[in-house]
Amino acid sequence: MIRVCISVLYIFIVHIFGEPLLDLLFLKLYRRYQRITRVNPSCNMKLHKNLLYILVPCILSGRRAVLFGSIMLFLIEGLVFLRAYRQYRKELSMLLYEFPIWLRELQCLLAYNTVYQAIKTSCEIAPKSLRYSINELVKGIEMYPSSIEPYHNFLKDYDSLEVRRVMKVLHRVGTAGTDDASIRLNAMISESHQWLMFSRNQKKEMKITQISAMGLIPLVCVGILFLLLMGIVVVSLMEGG
Repeated sequence: MIRVCISVLYIFIVHIFGEPLLDLLFLKLYRRYQRITRVNPSCNMKLHKNLLYILVPCILSGRRAVLFGSIMLFLIEGLVFLRAYRQYRKELSMLLYEFPIWLRELQCLLAYNTVYQAIKTSCEIAPKSLRYSINELVKGIEMYPSSIEPYHNFLKDYDSLEVRRVMKVLHRVGTAGTDDASIRLNAMISESHQWLMFSRNQKKEMKITQISAMGLIPLVCVGILFLLLMGIVVVSLMEGG
């Protein structure tokens, strides 16, 4: 009877206070991921809340089941959050790889166009992950032609130092004289080349790390099998003795 009352109380607490508690733990991080991945966090938040009800059968079963259920719940909640975090990291790595490519395309267009015209034209040939942000940048420049704010707001949620530096250079190219523009443009070309080489090397290193990790799987499996066989041998010797 006591376990039933505790279970009912737990369900009531989850129903009333589950969302505010989860908002406190996850929503702030999910909102940041949403701004970058364009994925609504509500589906993940509902899943987090529904997972809390897993603990109800464990409460009805007893103390050990509660402990086991709490550990299982913690692991599942972590896996759900890790899935969203992996998507977030994937978008960040994609930015690191695609932004220098778009920058190279923009540099070619700047030879015969103004900064505004080059950015607007590049939207059609830019990587898909950047097109939304480029459109927002174009709208901002149209509203405030001489302001640096549209450039500061470009990919702001990624919080990338390299992006901010490049956008400052673009703003100076658009507002400064011809001599200063050519100097800034050459600096941007040199910097984008270094960034592109860095992103390519990082991508290669990630692939090598993944392949190395896969190579450890057979070794781990053999180790586990060896321990199991040793356990069976020890048990057989003890029974025989």
